[in-house]
Amino acid sequence: MTTFTVTVNIQPKALASLKGYRVCLAKPVGQSGGPPAYNVVALASIVTANNVIKFTDTFSIYGTLQTFNAGSATAQGNAPTLPITYGEAYHLPDWTDPPSVGNSTVAPAAGFAFINGVQASVVVALQNGPTVGGNSAGANSPFYISPSPDIPGTDTLTPVTEVALWFQRDIVTTTMIDLDMSTVHVMNLTGQTTVATTYTDSFQWQDDPSKVVDYTKVAPAAVKPIKKVEEKKYGY
Repeated sequence: MTTFTVTVNIQPKALASLKGYRVCLAKPVGQSGGPPAYNVVALASIVTANNVIKFTDTFSIYGTLQTFNAGSATAQGNAPTLPITYGEAYHLPDWTDPPSVGNSTVAPAAGFAFINGVQASVVVALQNGPTVGGNSAGANSPFYISPSPDIPGTDTLTPVTEVALWFQRDIVTTTMIDLDMSTVHVMNLTGQTTVATTYTDSFQWQDDPSKVVDYTKVAPAAVKPIKKVEEKKYGY
């Protein structure tokens, strides 16, 4: 169990222009070998000058009849939510018998398996939702849902140790999103538990070099390099 801290500092001019916005955080999951997807808002909080976001990588999982629909809230499941750890599988036999979680040979070492006997979407959540300023997103807070319903069978789910940050109006925690990666700032948390970034008065993201891994000095096989994304202003 690891607790991560992501600090988002906002300089005065930028802060004034972000009145009414929320600072948003999302976490990606790769499903059955597909590219990692950010598709649920893990946290959306009113912007302040210093936003200290914390979350712990303890996970829960559930099956649901709900399907992905950008803009909708991710609802609680039609099957019970259960805690899950790496190397385990969530087995959903049907909608009447209770699901179970246990060790699985098909689950990835750094992920989970979803074994379903009925068509369902799978939701991955943080057992204790992200917090900012002492305010929590709540227990079993979703941060991923299947992009489309899973037909009966087995899927693998691999959480990725990075986060996406952005500012947005009129959005709340657990909202399903179709995220435009050109409008977000991605921070890779591999090998570190504390990172910091500043949204400057020139409306650019600037990471704190003392809190961010220098990937040029880390063996390439050990980590993925920080993804370079185009930065975009919001509401200016």
